[in-house]
Amino acid sequence: MTVRRPASDEGAAWTLDDVAAGLRELRAAAGSPSYARVAERIVDARRDRGLPEAECHVGRVTVYDCFRAGRRRIDADLVAEIVRALGADGATAGHWRERSSAAQHRRDAGMVGTAVAPVPAPEEPAVDRAELAAVLAALDAGTRTVVVDGLAGSGKTHLARRVAQVLVSSGRVAGGILVDLRGFHDDLPPVMAEAALTAAVRALGAGAAPTAQRVRRQQYAGLLRERPQVVVLDDAADEEQVRPLLVGAGPTVHLVTSRRALRIEGATAVTLGSFRPEESVRLLGAIAGSERVAAEPEAATTLAAATGHLPLAVSLVATRVAARTTWPLSDFVTVADARRRGLRIDDAVAATLAATYAALSPAAQRLLRLLSAPPVEQLDDTAVAAVAGTSGPDAEPALAELWRHHLLQRAAPYRLRIHPLVRTFALDRSHDEDRPRERDDAQHRLAHHLLALAWADHVHLRAGSGRPPPPGLDLPDLDADEVRRRIDREADTLLLLAGLADGPLTLVLPDLAPALAARLDLWGRYADGRVLHERAWAVARAARRPDAVLRTRLDLGRTLVRLGELDAGGDHLGAVHPALEEAGLAVEAREALGGLAIVAAQQGRPAEAAALFRRCAALAAETGDPVGEALSLDNVAIVEHRLGNFGEALRHHQLAQQAAIRAGAVAPRALSLVNTATLQLTLGDPEAALAAADEGIRLAETVGHDPVRGYGLTAGGRALVALGRPADGIARHDLALEIARRSGDRLLEASALCGRAVGRLVRDEHAAAGDDFARAEEIAVAAGLLPEQVRARRGLADTAAAAGDDAAAADHLDTARALVEAAPEAERVYLRAWLEGPG
Repeated sequence: MTVRRPASDEGAAWTLDDVAAGLRELRAAAGSPSYARVAERIVDARRDRGLPEAECHVGRVTVYDCFRAGRRRIDADLVAEIVRALGADGATAGHWRERSSAAQHRRDAGMVGTAVAPVPAPEEPAVDRAELAAVLAALDAGTRTVVVDGLAGSGKTHLARRVAQVLVSSGRVAGGILVDLRGFHDDLPPVMAEAALTAAVRALGAGAAPTAQRVRRQQYAGLLRERPQVVVLDDAADEEQVRPLLVGAGPTVHLVTSRRALRIEGATAVTLGSFRPEESVRLLGAIAGSERVAAEPEAATTLAAATGHLPLAVSLVATRVAARTTWPLSDFVTVADARRRGLRIDDAVAATLAATYAALSPAAQRLLRLLSAPPVEQLDDTAVAAVAGTSGPDAEPALAELWRHHLLQRAAPYRLRIHPLVRTFALDRSHDEDRPRERDDAQHRLAHHLLALAWADHVHLRAGSGRPPPPGLDLPDLDADEVRRRIDREADTLLLLAGLADGPLTLVLPDLAPALAARLDLWGRYADGRVLHERAWAVARAARRPDAVLRTRLDLGRTLVRLGELDAGGDHLGAVHPALEEAGLAVEAREALGGLAIVAAQQGRPAEAAALFRRCAALAAETGDPVGEALSLDNVAIVEHRLGNFGEALRHHQLAQQAAIRAGAVAPRALSLVNTATLQLTLGDPEAALAAADEGIRLAETVGHDPVRGYGLTAGGRALVALGRPADGIARHDLALEIARRSGDRLLEASALCGRAVGRLVRDEHAAAGDDFARAEEIAVAAGLLPEQVRARRGLADTAAAAGDDAAAADHLDTARALVEAAPEAERVYLRAWLEGPG
């Protein structure tokens, strides 16, 4: 059978829609068998291969989904099985598997976006060109979107950053963010619009963005209305990528840079070409020294002309001049002319880069070539040494040379950036000067550096009692705070590399993903975790690593539960739990059991959940894992609280704290204290609640555990309001809201809003209280948080009653009661407690 691709030629990269369209064509060519018949053929083939019966089943709907356009995910192995079921041979099916996997990986990489705030200042000295005035004039005339387009290296990003600097310093906007759209990256696909929107929301300080793109866009627009910004959308691929990020938000300004001439309605376009000769000479003098330029004006003019007046080329040659203070400018003209004549392409940037490269020491040349090997533009300082294969101090002289020649840029504190043009040049040189194995080794060193960092973070997070690191992996000797800082800096690099179709990091994914699981949960980056764990599971299966298959599927199931996909997550956890027990992976088996307990609790089976959490606690105690024991006991307490068994809940919170103390684990103890404070509020003892919350906050601050601190603040805020100190309570809820919005924790945000609203209601601030309750209910409905819905609706009833609107109060109270009565019976005792007041 001929492999067909409907959308374009065979050489181009496939998309998930191409896969679906191709499958539809294959099915039609095979006589259009029913999806049920295709599923039966797959089941028969699996049985013929001797797979266990539990792994043979595949449903008709699952098969049909592979033929459907608009898919976000697709199973490449299943695609190959479908192709075989439609009559293709093994080689053809294997080709479809490879192309489908590549399509999925490309989409995954496109779902990792980055944005920074504030907009970084231009790296070069300010040499304001005429186009700066043109952009500012357009903005003064009322334009809110300016597209800065032009040739690569023409200074588009520099100009956009300069405009942002002017707008912020003049007070026209409150701040700025820069979103990297990665439209023309050498190896990575452009960032998808929804991922760019997520990154922008995160950069604006709102924490994790809502899952629904429409809601995310509304949140983004709201943030820009609250605090007008200059938004730099850097390196755009096309109009479709940009449009979702353009919102009418008052005085907010959008600056779009692109190598293409974009047609965006209502936008003003400013096209950049080369510098004017006088601008090139001014920049040369600003970097290399105005005295040297004044001493040799003719040579300076000739040298500037040799760069083609392209801004990037001018700045690079200027830094080379600055590094050679004893050379006259005429020598640089001679070198530039000779190097340019020797290049295969007549390009000013390539000529400048070649001359700069020739001026480097052998160590600096090697470092630049190796840094070009990993397919990323930014690296943490410590990762540079790993790529180079040297210790930090040994790499410093070579790094200093690269800095002086402007071949490296500072992307953010502790992060280095290689300009894509410089990276392309260096990689080309590496192909000429290095063995292929040297580039591969550099990428392997980076992969294992990141792997060791991730496992060091996991060990600190679990106080040494979590999953064991892979055998033979040397962990860095760093304290918990330093490891956390480094893993924070490398998060996007890790996820970006993991989303690539292939590469050295792919081989370590089954070991990397389990190490990152707890940190991704702490960050609330569940969608990123899903991509990582899905890929890791696929790699583990392909590598035939049974234990890794179990661990990665476990983490995928737990992540799906956190994403609210309870049925799918429960299926994975239910399938993997007995296998983990049989394999003797005690820690992982207990984690699977805990995930199943969460599913039971969220599906209205609290008694079953409590029993499962008790079993988890007993297993943790048997295996000598007091951290796991503490967390499981605390979960038992939470479920008992919801069942109305307050005495049992209090006892289990105390047991959890004792286990945490035995482990010397501060975070679980802090968490249990904060949850105890919530229980004390239900028991009507605000003084005890405040004491527990304060101690929990204190402990959380010592380990930098912001989520626990946030819940402690809102519990303490409720207690203060109950004790007649509403102003102090409101202040705590405000702090909790900051943490919630930074981390994207919707439960904490809804809880803090309700708590603040109660404080405002006590102070007779009826309108403000109503707004908070309404916003809390909106968040609770979107996130499926039933207790917070009841709490917010009861708060709206009290607010209406305080304002004298008895009819509205009755309606709100009826709605709250209806929510309670519609809940599972086991949950009603807990929910009815909120009907007694919004406290």
